[in-house]
Amino acid sequence: MIGICGIGNGHLNRQLPCLNYLRDRDHQIVLFTYGQALEYFHNHQKEYPGVRVCEVNNPYIAGCLTGLDFEATSKLPQNNRMNFNQINFRAMAVANQQLGTPDLVISDYEQVSAQYAYSKQAPLITSDQQSKFLTGSFIPDLAGTSFRDERERLSLFFPRADKRLATSFFNVQPGAQEQQRRDTANVTLLPPVIRPEIIAAREQGHGTTASLLMYITAQSWTSLPIDQWLQTVQESVPDDITVHIFLPIQCLLPADSACCRFYHHGDAQFVSLLAACTGVISTAGHTLLSEAMYLNKPVYAIPLENLYEQQINAKVIGDNQFGINSGELSAEKLKTFIANLAFYSDNISKDNTVLLRGNGKDQVIQIVEQTLQENQRPVQEPSPCQEITFSSTDSGAEKKILFNAEPFGFGPSAAIGEIFPYVRKQARHLAYIGEKHTLDIQSKYPYNRIIDCTGQGSATDRKEKYLRHLREYDLFITACDLEVAGWAKEAGLEVIVYDPLSWYWKEVSPAITHADLYLVQNFLTVQERLQENRNKLPETIVVPSIVSGLQRLQDQHPQTNTASLLLVNTGGLMNPLVTSSIMVNYAKIIMNCINQTLGCHYDQLQFLGSRTLAEATGDQFEVQTLTPDQVQDVLQQSTVALMTPGLGNIFEAAALGKKIIWLPPANDSQGQQLTLLKRNHMVDASIDWHDIFPGTAPIDYFKRQEEVMASITHLIERLTTEPGAITTLSHLMATAHQQLSHTDESSLSELDRRFSHGGGKVIADQILPRLHKQNTLKEEEKQ
Repeated sequence: MIGICGIGNGHLNRQLPCLNYLRDRDHQIVLFTYGQALEYFHNHQKEYPGVRVCEVNNPYIAGCLTGLDFEATSKLPQNNRMNFNQINFRAMAVANQQLGTPDLVISDYEQVSAQYAYSKQAPLITSDQQSKFLTGSFIPDLAGTSFRDERERLSLFFPRADKRLATSFFNVQPGAQEQQRRDTANVTLLPPVIRPEIIAAREQGHGTTASLLMYITAQSWTSLPIDQWLQTVQESVPDDITVHIFLPIQCLLPADSACCRFYHHGDAQFVSLLAACTGVISTAGHTLLSEAMYLNKPVYAIPLENLYEQQINAKVIGDNQFGINSGELSAEKLKTFIANLAFYSDNISKDNTVLLRGNGKDQVIQIVEQTLQENQRPVQEPSPCQEITFSSTDSGAEKKILFNAEPFGFGPSAAIGEIFPYVRKQARHLAYIGEKHTLDIQSKYPYNRIIDCTGQGSATDRKEKYLRHLREYDLFITACDLEVAGWAKEAGLEVIVYDPLSWYWKEVSPAITHADLYLVQNFLTVQERLQENRNKLPETIVVPSIVSGLQRLQDQHPQTNTASLLLVNTGGLMNPLVTSSIMVNYAKIIMNCINQTLGCHYDQLQFLGSRTLAEATGDQFEVQTLTPDQVQDVLQQSTVALMTPGLGNIFEAAALGKKIIWLPPANDSQGQQLTLLKRNHMVDASIDWHDIFPGTAPIDYFKRQEEVMASITHLIERLTTEPGAITTLSHLMATAHQQLSHTDESSLSELDRRFSHGGGKVIADQILPRLHKQNTLKEEEKQ
């Protein structure tokens, strides 16, 4: 088991070499993590097919000069808005099923993996950079901070460890009074673990350019005087030096100037620019300073005010003349730094006492291998008590269940996400099979297995891969993917189809006719369509809208956010009928118009969408991909929202009584849904394509899908090339926004009154008896 702290990227980068080493030698690995590290593994799933990644949550423990500040910790918002026990024990249950008692637990400042090690009496190695504070002589008080909270935090998180590995770019000499502590703590001090790409950059040795690299941390970035720092750089740096400036992804990038180039964190050019620069200006995080010292780059270190670790890192730089240590970025000190770059670089290269040289990776791996050999034990089959058992009365536990969602918008995948928690409690083996952006949501849930069928070559190859996996399961439950439902029936599975679009289909698909159960989400005209097709349908049950978590939000988390929030949700854009680049262009224009036209009216502006969209717009906007309950939470806190008219968005807005500006439909079903809402007087404000292009006839969204999508694609292409159309769109947004200010109650509230919500649980209530029924039959056959 490996636990990785998810704050920043330092913990992740330190552990990736060891993780990759163990992965490549076919070790069975369960990984506990959260935050930025969890996002990394979601984005690199294909590189870790055998590693089970589990989300955990670690509370943030505040510190002060005298140690830990428990009073402040109890009041931190991030410690009070999530159920730590539920999330963490769910991860432990998965580990118990996969590993039982692990041969070794490695934790990089991650608490839950250590707790699991203690519960199983498994050997524990802590591998981080904080453990150096357990040994050595440190200045007790430094710039209003203290290492006492670091020591107390380590004692709280990891009271016992078989081995403690502390990686550090500088040496720590134990004082006489510290020797006993060091022996007791069992701390081994090692050089920092350096990323392979940094090592390669030094080995290639392409030389330097007249440039500086500036890096501003994302930690507490809103409290930093970034604009002031940038102004100082632009006014103080000579014209013949280029400064490459890396800002948090949340920051809008300024326009490049004669001497400054701007990038977001994560830009692929970072390593090459770091290797080529003559010096670094940065906040004083351990990872970048380690890489700078490894590459012989002087540093102008600006430590964050309240962090002892950054203060001591910067002090090492300043005291040893490896650069400058300053709590501010001043023109005078920056000019001094630039004038003495060669002097600082020479000091770094000649030092043989302060800096810990080399790459600690091999030493860490050697210790891990040695510990594994010391603790070898016979391989044992997990006992029955090591299975994930969410209910002791679970008669459906042996049933293997497979979820699936059509890769058309976010609605189908979000619907499965709403059903998941109810079925998870009763199912011992629950897996997901699907493609493309449906995995963006499903990868966040604790399935036993996730099967990615994206990009399987020919249609025959794609079907064969699905069939190969389908044959391993008993029950198939899909949201809208009728093609795969047909294959599941062909493979002999019991098939349940959830369909929010029964009112939409012009013909009843054979996959629906042959399904064992057809669950239909209620909506306008649904009852009439079911009556028309009653002879073609299997057992059919009409269920409420599938926004299950909303009542919980309304009851437990009343809206308390005093800051105004404008939400933009483009979650329903991606579909297989249009290339993703077309929809990305649509989203970029929409987001730019909203940002320029409406953003100034709100304290916060939040964009939601798929990971494809997030990656494509990362240089301009921060787009988040959230689970359904997280989306509902953000929607509840919003003042106004602009959304594509997907059915999930419609029902969520209705249940929460939100005022919405509906964006131009991105597909035919969205257009039909918006049309039906207008006919029933349930729209407060909307923008349609013929509003943007007044000389164009309104699209008939009820025509053939191919014809409608061709019209929408054509208009998106016009929107990207006609500046006048963008001006019109901005004006329409401002007008629609003004309309909402004169609206007391959302017109959509009537939709919720008519069709209710909570369908996730209702659907699960229809599924679960079938688990029990089938298993009862199997037991009778065995008897």
